[in-house]
Amino acid sequence: MSERRAGTLPDLHRAGRKVELDTAQSHAVELARDHDMVVRGAPGSGRTTCALATAREALARGGDVLVLVPDRVRADRLMPLVQEMAPDLVRPVRTPAAFAYHVVDTWRRVRTDPLGPLQLVTGARQEELLGRLLVTTDAPWPDSISPGLRALPAFRAQVRNLFARAGEAGIDGLELARLGAQLDIPVWQGAGHLLHEWEHGEGFDVTTRTSMQADLSRIQHLAATLLTHWQERADGAGVTAPPPLPHTVVVDDLQDCTASTVELLAACAGAGARVVAFSDPDVAVASYRGGQPHLDGRLAERLGVDIVDLGQVHRGGPLLRDLVRRTVSRIGQSGPAGRRTVGVHTPQAPQVGGVRTDTTPAADRASDTSAPPEEVRTHLAASAAQLGALTARLLRAHHLHEGIPWDQQAVIVRSASRVLETRRHLRRAGVPLAGRRQAHVFSAQPVTRVLLALLHEADQGEDPTVTTERAHMLLDSAYLDADSLDLQRALSTLNADRGVGVARPVGLVDLLEAPDLIEGLGDQDLREALTRAASMWRLGSEVAHSSPSQALWALWDAAGVAQSWREQAVKGGGDCDLFDDRLDAVLALFRVADVWEQRHLGGDALAFATDLLAETLPVDTLGAVGRRPPGVDVLTPAQAAGRQWEVVCVLGIQDGTWPDLRLRDRLLRTDILTDLVAGRLPQDQDGNVIVPEDARAARKAVLDDETRLFAAAISRSTRVLHLGAVLSEDQAPSPFLDLVPGFRGDALDDLQVDEVPPPLDLAGHVGALRHIAASEESGPRSERALTLLALLAREGVSAADPRTWTGAGGISSAEATCSTAEVVVSPSSFEKVRENPMAWFLSSIGASEAPGQAQTLGSLVHALAEAHPHGGGQRILAALEEHLPELDVDPDTENGRRVHEHAREVVAALASYLDATDSHAQVEVEVPFDVTVAGVRIRGRIDRLEKVGEGWRIIDFKTAKKGNKKSAVPVPDNPQLALYQLALTAMGRMCVGAELKYLGHGDVRTAVQMPLDPERTEYWIGELQAVADIMRGPTYAAIPSTDFRPRGGTDLIESLAVRSIE
Repeated sequence: MSERRAGTLPDLHRAGRKVELDTAQSHAVELARDHDMVVRGAPGSGRTTCALATAREALARGGDVLVLVPDRVRADRLMPLVQEMAPDLVRPVRTPAAFAYHVVDTWRRVRTDPLGPLQLVTGARQEELLGRLLVTTDAPWPDSISPGLRALPAFRAQVRNLFARAGEAGIDGLELARLGAQLDIPVWQGAGHLLHEWEHGEGFDVTTRTSMQADLSRIQHLAATLLTHWQERADGAGVTAPPPLPHTVVVDDLQDCTASTVELLAACAGAGARVVAFSDPDVAVASYRGGQPHLDGRLAERLGVDIVDLGQVHRGGPLLRDLVRRTVSRIGQSGPAGRRTVGVHTPQAPQVGGVRTDTTPAADRASDTSAPPEEVRTHLAASAAQLGALTARLLRAHHLHEGIPWDQQAVIVRSASRVLETRRHLRRAGVPLAGRRQAHVFSAQPVTRVLLALLHEADQGEDPTVTTERAHMLLDSAYLDADSLDLQRALSTLNADRGVGVARPVGLVDLLEAPDLIEGLGDQDLREALTRAASMWRLGSEVAHSSPSQALWALWDAAGVAQSWREQAVKGGGDCDLFDDRLDAVLALFRVADVWEQRHLGGDALAFATDLLAETLPVDTLGAVGRRPPGVDVLTPAQAAGRQWEVVCVLGIQDGTWPDLRLRDRLLRTDILTDLVAGRLPQDQDGNVIVPEDARAARKAVLDDETRLFAAAISRSTRVLHLGAVLSEDQAPSPFLDLVPGFRGDALDDLQVDEVPPPLDLAGHVGALRHIAASEESGPRSERALTLLALLAREGVSAADPRTWTGAGGISSAEATCSTAEVVVSPSSFEKVRENPMAWFLSSIGASEAPGQAQTLGSLVHALAEAHPHGGGQRILAALEEHLPELDVDPDTENGRRVHEHAREVVAALASYLDATDSHAQVEVEVPFDVTVAGVRIRGRIDRLEKVGEGWRIIDFKTAKKGNKKSAVPVPDNPQLALYQLALTAMGRMCVGAELKYLGHGDVRTAVQMPLDPERTEYWIGELQAVADIMRGPTYAAIPSTDFRPRGGTDLIESLAVRSIE
């Protein structure tokens, strides 16, 4: 009995878009009217079409139908078609696990004394329980499985896989341990003990009074057992419902199901249902998730029927079919192989023999005799980025030149990680991409991690490290979208008037905790962003003990980005996917919070955040995602299963990548368990199973699985197939490309990478025209390019306007950077301009690196020298200890100890110098000056002035490791000392010389500049005027230097060694 909607009757004549079947398909559907059946068919032979036709026939005779498919993606795709045929049925398309859940839930719920709800254990929840079990269970692991190894996430992943394969095979913990002893696999004995504890954990038994936890890998076996014994056990258990079983169970793509699905289907058949299954072992894509390609043979044996083959294929033409046929011929085969030799049905007619779950104009083009012929083309690129650019151009060419819709084109790559990389390449090239549902690791997703961290770290007390990290996370997040340079400038502005070395400088945490600091900022956008961030910061602790949904909503509302993100997501453009993904992630987090609250009654947001931040596995919430305009799908072979497109690009076909022949799960020998259940292990003459030690058989099985993935990928195309690989010093094409006629992968020296033409978009066209105009001699072609550029520029295309081209069109302004009155020269800038004008200019506008430990130490030493002008070594050293935290290093680390020790050495050298001076001598410290010399304003501070006779000696402290230890070294050309002397003289004081005191080596090293005579005075005045002229600009020479690196780490000075900024 199936679930039905009330008050509706199916319209079988309208539903399902009935299609014409070929002879073989009609024969299969006819046989399935009254018999169990297992049907094999090649890709495009109409397996799904026959499955839907079988369902339609069963509904027409008044029976209930359930269509089973391996995963939810395929279920979502077929649901509208079946629902249209049977609008009165509730969820007529399900996965085997979902159907099993329905069976178990009915057994527990529909009874005289209902039991608690049924909950599936998610991967993240399983990870949590398993981690706890590994710590608390004393399992008999062999010595090779050490406690440190058992603590690794990779080990837990292998245990999960072993448990899943055992569960799908119906093997419990005791049986696994017995097999481990029998086959001399010690790790199975430890794992079996652990599995036994797992199975007997709280809530895993079907008779559990409260909430039952269901293991996804075992629920099909449990449902099969219940269906088998329903009639005999229902009365005793108080179950009042009949078995929730339809008259007909139709299975599509059985090759991607698990071993437990065979048990479930056999139980359905035994309970009276008719079972009709369709399969093709050659295109199985779920082997790495426990799928077993040859389940159809095992099901046929259980049902007692023969396997029926479908006939010719209705997808693509002879060229595509021949490639698929030669690919699958490399795969090991069992049972009938007639599907491998079939050809292509001709003439091709739309919707004959192949279901199209998305109706598009491509179907009409397929039957149009004027449509372009089928193509199989190989492409080699020098890098993944080049391959992405080439693919983007091919897709756009098909769209523009042939009218193929974007959603009738797809890119298939081997793994999910390459999906992300390929989407980035295509998005960068402006190719519209289809939306996608994705699982989320909320602890790693930036926009969700910030929300969780604000809640979780609300109870971290006053730990300054945690607080600072949390502040950085929030201020660097997408919720602010603030420029880090703007933040640094804001902090510099706020710290400008604070005493150096006296008070702790303002930091990012202060900005979030002191609203009055934010109000004093001049940048309105930054002020508004920081105000929102401060609100989120405050709310994190205030709502941490509210419910998760309430707390998340409070933070989300305070963020104030909902409207702007929505507008960015719907307006299109290169960033729309980014904002779509952000909104999807936040909605998924709200969905998870809702489910968590239902399972943890009374739990607060702090506990919720703690749980999610500890999870490392993706969570699929089944929640709604944003609907996007039609675009190109980028998929793995598993995600592309059951679908077809007019144009398919299969990328990343590199040697070592596809096929990927690495052996998986070898530590716990999960591969042996899979082969044991499937009956693939060899036996001795007495019938005892032999565990093979040679890895060749295992590697051949992996190669077969990889070949199936490739066959599934290339068989998705109805007309055009592009195969792409990278050819470089480090990468070579895969042997799979040798299957393409004319491709010679064994002759690498003769292979050439494809030239990537300019993109088929406006930017690419403008770039090509500019190239022609700049590189060609004057002639008709060049003139046409110039004319087209002029027309584009007139229409507002800025890239076509020569004035926007780098190095062309002259400089934007020849005016001086600042007027004569605005030039102010300091001793440090005087030296920097003379050494490297462009370095000074970039530093003056905030493009230099932020101050580091050396600068902080220098400020601290100068502050101590100012506070203790007459020495006092012990007092100076004691003052240093109070200010050491300002160096911002951990003193418990080796680096922190070195930094603190160096600071003590420098300050000890300072104290020794100050103690050695005459304590009664007249001294002035941090002497400010602001004077005009020869029309140039100079301003700064002199560290120390010492009275010597009738004059003053200038002392300038340096904390860098420079100087000469042997004796005082004359430095007549030191520009800073010279400028100090000019300033002191302009102040009306007699200068008797200037000295640099280098303290960086832990002692005092002196460099001396004698008083300036008239000749040297005239020289330095001339240098001062020259520097002032340079500072006015607008041209600044670039001089290579290793002492300056602009902010961001790019050595701009070196890259512009022979150019200047204008």
